[in-house]
Amino acid sequence: MKHPPAAGMLLTAEADLMEAAFMRSVIYLLEHHEGGSMGVILNRPLQMELQAVWEDCPDRLGDNLLCASGGPVDLHKGILLHRY
Repeated sequence: MKHPPAAGMLLTAEADLMEAAFMRSVIYLLEHHEGGSMGVILNRPLQMELQAVWEDCPDRLGDNLLCASGGPVDLHKGILLHRY
């Protein structure tokens, strides 16, 4: 039995999915409801430093290569995942 998508899940693309934006992707699902879904593609790192996309990035984090592609929607927005 398949479980419905929910926040906190990891989604993996089906092997036969040919849509370029999600092909072979592993997505951490941040939000899912009737209005839509939001997630981060974990296995598509971008070759840029965090400070290149976050102008107020603390110096101690700026040279980290922590950026990943979020998908084909709202490409001008970002999400910072962190822990306490």
